[in-house]
Amino acid sequence: MSGLYRKQRWLLLLVCVLLLSFCGAAYAANLEISGDPLMLRAENDGTVSAYRWEGDRWQHQYYGENWWGSVLVLDGDSETKRIFSSYSDDFFDDIDEKFQPVSHDKPNDWTIVTVYNAGDSGVQITQTISYTNGNSYYRKSWTIKNNSDEQTFNNLRFLHGGDAYFAGDDRSEGHWDPGLRMVYLTNENMGITGIMGFYGASSTPADHYFEGYYSDVKDHMENGQLPDTVHSSYIDSGYALQWNRDSLAPGESWNIVSYEKWTEAGYVQVLAPSNGEGEPGQKVRYEFTVANEQSEEVTYNLDAVSSAGWEVQLANTALTIAAGGSATVEVEVTVPDDAEVDTVDTLTVTATAADDETISNSDSVTTKVIPLTAGSLTVTIEPSEAVAAGAQWRRTGTATWFDSGATEEGIPVGSYTIEFKTIDNYVKPADLQVNIVHVHNTATATYNASVVPVSGISLNKTQVTLTEGGNPVTLVATVQPANATNKNLNWTSSDESVAKVDAFGKVTPLAAGTAIITVWTVDGNLTATCTVDVNAAPELPRTAGQSAAAVWGAVMLLSGVLLWRKKEN
Repeated sequence: MSGLYRKQRWLLLLVCVLLLSFCGAAYAANLEISGDPLMLRAENDGTVSAYRWEGDRWQHQYYGENWWGSVLVLDGDSETKRIFSSYSDDFFDDIDEKFQPVSHDKPNDWTIVTVYNAGDSGVQITQTISYTNGNSYYRKSWTIKNNSDEQTFNNLRFLHGGDAYFAGDDRSEGHWDPGLRMVYLTNENMGITGIMGFYGASSTPADHYFEGYYSDVKDHMENGQLPDTVHSSYIDSGYALQWNRDSLAPGESWNIVSYEKWTEAGYVQVLAPSNGEGEPGQKVRYEFTVANEQSEEVTYNLDAVSSAGWEVQLANTALTIAAGGSATVEVEVTVPDDAEVDTVDTLTVTATAADDETISNSDSVTTKVIPLTAGSLTVTIEPSEAVAAGAQWRRTGTATWFDSGATEEGIPVGSYTIEFKTIDNYVKPADLQVNIVHVHNTATATYNASVVPVSGISLNKTQVTLTEGGNPVTLVATVQPANATNKNLNWTSSDESVAKVDAFGKVTPLAAGTAIITVWTVDGNLTATCTVDVNAAPELPRTAGQSAAAVWGAVMLLSGVLLWRKKEN
């Protein structure tokens, strides 16, 4: 009895372990992201489920909750063609080869990463489901890697989609927006629901699309080729997108990014493109689609707002759209020069009927700031005289010389050496190190006038003879070389009572005698001399008038003497 009891106990323990293992595996096979307004689930083979909060309940958006998955085609044009799909036998029941789960993980509250193999082909797919809480869309991406040693696969196709159950309504109309490359659904009453759409990121737009009866979606996906059509009436529909690649060699990866979105109800729909990125200083351009779901032509006023206060340019402030038609509007947002990397801005475009402000809707796109890859450089050269003489700059290793104040654009981020052109009479600046780390970068450099020393000085005369009180003479000094930097001179006289000299070499004779006039250079104290002989002024001969005056004076003097003596006696 005791032996039997022990066996029963071990058997019970084994059953419990198996049950726990099964429960754990079942739990791991279905991971969930719970947000607002979307809730997402992913199974370990890549099958996806999406739910949207609608009023008072979670409404699944795919029929059967999970009739949604992926198909991979390898060597699509060859006899060795192989097609793999998610497990959903309810939908992909004609595909025998299924994706084989490898790992299934939820690294954070908003991301599910699923890895699965395409059978024994050596191709492995990493699917990432990510969601930002509060958004009306979520991101689905796939990295398809060839891990085989030698096999190169050709004509690859990856398809994703399924049977839609948009807003709990199994009847929808299909649309294709070529600008956004989005396939999307609308229900009969746009006052109750908006749109449900699927599109590739701008970096990986879809190559093909389809919307139609869910059974046709299934057939086209199982055949591995979508026909690029939509059904323009309300049917039990689904949709799918297809991406193509020519080949995938061993070790190569193929990356695909897509988004699925829902919009609010309204008789005007604004459809934003996929999210973008921009460097500081870059202008990022988006194309929004505005769809008029009313039964008559309507003019809509447009508005665009950046959540971060970035500069926004709207190509049109109003659009007139025919009944049931759509139009595209371009919006440009400028990332500020000083924007920090990883900053995210939300650009929202709103369309409002001009004659009825209650008819309005909006949609948003985000722009993430990425690191700068290139910037500009402006170099200012001083002084202006050097610039006029031909001073220029360039980056070492490049051919183009730039003038002072000119800007070189598109320089990759990094460190560079700036060199300067050699010009006459100036010493060029030393090479300058600059770092391109901003959108606009500046630097300043100064040329210095080159110093040419004085090598000699001479006078145009070495001896002059002047007359006391006579005319002055100007000596001319010549400095060698002619381009000497400092040509300033000083002048002196050895005897300023004989002759004096001014700062310009003008010699003035003052009295009889000899004086040595010396000129010397401020640079180098080099001298030159000139001997100045000053003769006394000669006595001038008397004229007849001067002689008569002298005699008359003598007579008058003598008369005066005679009269004085007579008086004394």
